[in-house]
Amino acid sequence: SAPSACLTPPPTNNGLSAANRSSVPPIGSGTHQPRMAEAIDRMIDVFPLHQQTQVRMQLSLCLVGVVAQQLVPRADGKGMIAAIEVLRATTAVKNIIRKAQSQEIYSLMEMGSKYGMQTMDMSLRDLYQKKIIKYDDAIAKAINSEHLTKILSQ
Repeated sequence: SAPSACLTPPPTNNGLSAANRSSVPPIGSGTHQPRMAEAIDRMIDVFPLHQQTQVRMQLSLCLVGVVAQQLVPRADGKGMIAAIEVLRATTAVKNIIRKAQSQEIYSLMEMGSKYGMQTMDMSLRDLYQKKIIKYDDAIAKAINSEHLTKILSQ
């Protein structure tokens, strides 16, 4: 499938080049995807197949972290609040990116709270338990709504 208009190889390539020069700007991928692994794969997939191994290596060397957010209506009706997903580029995460096994990132995020990581569903759970968002909104925005439903019913 074709990449979105706001995600093209030149800006991403410029960002990776800048990161390699230790001048690390925030790179907005423009993927609008709440799934971290898919967002990382999509950044890599915009490059020609013959360059993807090199791009994975560069990304694994320069990545510090990735933050994704979704806006969720507040339970009190006063606007929206961000549910935030955080991925830190630990050694394990960098290895997964290099080996093109990004489907394993979510599991590392679930276990990586000691590194400051959290999944979208963990953020939604916390916001719901603090009564900041409604149950239906938490489930609607969940990555794995069945799993979040089980967690919230305990």
